[in-house]
Amino acid sequence: MLGVAHILPWVPLLIYLTPPWIERIKRGVDFAATDATWTIYLGVFIAVVGLCVSIDAVDVVRWFAGERYVLGSKSAAARGASRQD
Repeated sequence: MLGVAHILPWVPLLIYLTPPWIERIKRGVDFAATDATWTIYLGVFIAVVGLCVSIDAVDVVRWFAGERYVLGSKSAAARGASRQD
């Protein structure tokens, strides 16, 4: 359920940052200017945050689907979600 705390602030930020980044790419990036550094940084930032949000989204969906066991517990090990040594 902690994934919701990540999804709520990051998704609006992605919605806010992605269109300007796409416009920069469409316009063409002048790799001799400092604009290129910002465009590359923004692209990497969007990719990393998008990956993290997608992982959190999968986790939240699984939680709502009923997978609410504690990792490392016997019930989690029985369902194959974690090992118990």
